[in-house]
Amino acid sequence: MEKRKSPNHEVLGRFTEAAMDKLKPLTLQQAAGLAGVSPDTVARWCKRYGIGKQLHNKAPWRVDPAGVAIVAAGDAEALEAYRSNRARASATKSS
Repeated sequence: MEKRKSPNHEVLGRFTEAAMDKLKPLTLQQAAGLAGVSPDTVARWCKRYGIGKQLHNKAPWRVDPAGVAIVAAGDAEALEAYRSNRARASATKSS
C-alpha cells in the first residue's frame, strides 16, 4: 500500500454512513461504489490485503466493509492493526 500522509477521511465518512452501520459483508459492486473504484480493484485489494474472502475460486467475493474502508482511505497504520486483529481472531477460532 502506498503511504499517504494522512488517511482520506472523505472515503471513511462514506463507509461509516453506508456500510459499517450494519457490518454485513459487501459484494464487489457495493464496495466499489462506496470506494469510488472498479470492482476489479476491490477484488485485487481482497487478494492483496485480505479484506475479503471467497468460499471457492468461482464464488462471489464477500468484502469486509471495515477493511475496504481502510484500504480505500490509504491508512496503512489502520490496515496493519486490522490484519493483526484478523490473524488473532483466526487463531482463536482454530484453538
